[in-house]
Amino acid sequence: MPTFRRPQKAIVPNSADYFKKQHDWRRRPKEKVLQGKKIYYLFDYYPHGHTPINNYLKTANQHIRALKSDSSSIRNKAGKWFATVLSERAPIDNEWIWSYVPSSDPRSRFTGVRDLAQRMSAKNITSPMPKILERKKSIRTKEYNTDGSFETKIYKTVKEHESTLGLADNRSLAGLKIILLDDVVTSGSSIIACRNILLKANVKDVMMLGLGLTLKNR
Repeated sequence: MPTFRRPQKAIVPNSADYFKKQHDWRRRPKEKVLQGKKIYYLFDYYPHGHTPINNYLKTANQHIRALKSDSSSIRNKAGKWFATVLSERAPIDNEWIWSYVPSSDPRSRFTGVRDLAQRMSAKNITSPMPKILERKKSIRTKEYNTDGSFETKIYKTVKEHESTLGLADNRSLAGLKIILLDDVVTSGSSIIACRNILLKANVKDVMMLGLGLTLKNR
């Protein structure tokens, strides 16, 4: 796994203290083990109806939601914000290649997290385009009421996600080290499924990195 710059002081697990200094980018991402796998993440993610505990987390949550917007200008603004954060908290060198977790719907060609992965790839001139994985068939991860006013998360297993995913092309991935981005990590099934497929393709190492981790898994 990559080595992050260590903070001068021990990280305080409380989010209010963790993000008290809004421009202290020396702090490394936090970690969480889900389904036996270590996943890095930047921010606690508060689902709709819950209020972040401080203004900085509120801003981060707004940008995470903005990555899902239909508006390209709104997605671009959020992408620039996260690119600044990631430029200080994650490795940008010739060894690590940026990629992303594909949307649950294969018809979604352009998503905020894909745009962000492309921004990070552009910072590394030797990094190929980040579309390494693709969704071969859709997987239903949300359920709406008849009036469309409320959505319920449908949890899928790692194997269920794996059955809908595949490599985007026939390029050789042997020996590569890949940073796999996801916008929100809940159960970890989708990002772990992507990791498994990459490892089967002889990728040397995969770092799973979520922009947000839902409150239930903090």
